Amino acid sequence: MADFILMPQMGVSEESALLSEWKVKEGDVIKLEQPIFALETGKSSFEELAKYEGTLLKILVPAGEEVAVGAPVAVIGKPGEAYEVPGAAAPAAAAPAEVAPAAAPAAAPAAAACDNKDVNFILMPQMGVSEESALLSEWKVKEGDVIKLEQPLFALETGKSSFEELSKYEGTLLKILVAPGEEVAVGAPVAVVGKPGASFTVPGAAPAAAPVAEVAAAAPVAAPAAAVAAAPVASGAEVLASPRAKKLAADLGLDIAQAIPTGPEGRIIERDVKTLKAAAPAVAAAPVAETAAPAEVKAAAPVAAAAPAEYTEEKISRIRKVIAENMHKSLADMAQLTLNRTFDATAILEMRKQMKNAPELGLDKVTINDLVLFAVAKTLVEFPDINANFIGDKMRRFTHAQLGVAIDTPKGLLVPVLKDADTMSLKAISAQVKEYANACKEGTLGADKLTGGSFTVTNLGNLGIESFTPIINPPQTAILGVCGTMLRPRQKADGSVEFYQAMGLSLTFDHRVVDGAPAAKFLKAVADKLEKFNLILAL
Repeated sequence: MADFILMPQMGVSEESALLSEWKVKEGDVIKLEQPIFALETGKSSFEELAKYEGTLLKILVPAGEEVAVGAPVAVIGKPGEAYEVPGAAAPAAAAPAEVAPAAAPAAAPAAAACDNKDVNFILMPQMGVSEESALLSEWKVKEGDVIKLEQPLFALETGKSSFEELSKYEGTLLKILVAPGEEVAVGAPVAVVGKPGASFTVPGAAPAAAPVAEVAAAAPVAAPAAAVAAAPVASGAEVLASPRAKKLAADLGLDIAQAIPTGPEGRIIERDVKTLKAAAPAVAAAPVAETAAPAEVKAAAPVAAAAPAEYTEEKISRIRKVIAENMHKSLADMAQLTLNRTFDATAILEMRKQMKNAPELGLDKVTINDLVLFAVAKTLVEFPDINANFIGDKMRRFTHAQLGVAIDTPKGLLVPVLKDADTMSLKAISAQVKEYANACKEGTLGADKLTGGSFTVTNLGNLGIESFTPIINPPQTAILGVCGTMLRPRQKADGSVEFYQAMGLSLTFDHRVVDGAPAAKFLKAVADKLEKFNLILAL
């Protein structure tokens, strides 16, 4: 019997995820724990690992689709085995209805197949059911290149994220139809692949040609005027425009309602705003032309030209956008408060020294952070409101410590979870943290390892931070920041002063569901265990 691969739920609040990339193809033999596809949620990116063995019979959802949690995305079974896709849950079935308005350009190549038998048209893909256009940001190939299957052809950006389109055909890249930086309707042809020297006719109007025709119109200002007249007739209703077009219009200070729409279903896209900008009078340039001091204008020009050299700009990655959105939402939705305190780190520093000098016991790789995690895991089970998730109008209190560990990677912050950490030995915690850290940095950690946390620990101590305000990872109710050590004085019983190694702890908690007193008691309990670390090893 064939098995269906379903879109997993990567968080209690996630209802869908973006299937960003397939790691396998139809016909491949799949092994257990083999990466099947990459997915992206509102929080991070993951890889889904195979839960079944067999042959990949069918991919039901193309890369770039937003898929509901629990919906089937592929079928695994025996070669030639029959199967029936569950009707209600097939996300691919919903796409044609959404895409229908933009399907006209895509249909044209099929109609022209008899005239273009030696070529294939590369079309702008649909990267989500709500996307009607995308920005072709960069070509990865050039005309004349020999194209292989699955080779990256171009980068594109939608209102949600950025992607790379892989080739579905082999052949020579005969013609690039769309320049980088152009916004293109879904289904429109952007390039031609085929046999060298093959003749072809581009179906319909190439998307890049439309702006040229509009800009070259004899009366460019008159066309926007018609749009201005039409906008009030629509009674100031919402203007149909892509997110990118709206942003560009706002940046340029233009009234987007004046743009002539050329996108699907009368939608204004980015090129329409560019056309409007080109057609608008050069208001800023007029005073310069009328000034009586051209020499001064010339002198000022080099200064203006040199200004961009004072900084560089780089688009942020999707994971950074996701982190930004989540951190802002966390602060906006929660009543977050941070408590700071220090403890005497003498015991754990001495314990770390002893372990480092005893490699024969396999404890020489244990770090100070591992010791803190061990103490936190033992403490969490004593404080159910902190070892919890706050979900809407209910609290989910965990029986065991599902301990998240913040790990810095080149792509951004990831938080794998130590399952039932309170039942683990110090050695086991240390080994698993290192395993997870390496997998996070290599991008091979399974998605199931990044969900289900009840509490998070983040450590900036190795960077010399003495205290900070960590931000809670929803729906958790608290997070602990671990700081560096510093020498502090204290008075001994005989009145003399001694210096000791103090380490800082910063606990941020959600004051909606956790009061200050229990939060302070939790922080004190963690500090007490760390100061008497030898004793908690017996727990």
